[in-house]
Amino acid sequence: MSDGSTGRDKPQAWIDGADEALRIAEQQLDSGRHLWAIFFCHLTIEKMLKAAVINRTGEAAPKTHNLRYLTGLAGMPTDHPHFEFISKLSDLSVPTRYPEDLMEIGAAFTKDVAKQYTLKAREVMTWIGTRIGL
Repeated sequence: MSDGSTGRDKPQAWIDGADEALRIAEQQLDSGRHLWAIFFCHLTIEKMLKAAVINRTGEAAPKTHNLRYLTGLAGMPTDHPHFEFISKLSDLSVPTRYPEDLMEIGAAFTKDVAKQYTLKAREVMTWIGTRIGL
């Protein structure tokens, strides 16, 4: 980018990344890699919230994986039913990133559970997009 931007301050770069993360989540679900599907659902919402933060503040998105924190920065309502899902995904951030936690939680994520997460991630992604005028 010739304006010196890295993309971290461009909402569309984050939205494009969210679209790609959701596609990967769906691919992981189809291939039976359920925990990875959940991980990419988290990444989808993280990227959409970062787009919302930039949209609201005009500043680069912070380097964090905490969805609750990003929700607050984005000015998204925490009393909305989607916040419960966002909060659940935020809690999964650490266990899906570290091998010692994977074995413990991996069995809990059946195909049906991962499918529900993937469908809900799409719904929440759309909701965030609507809130920021997409």
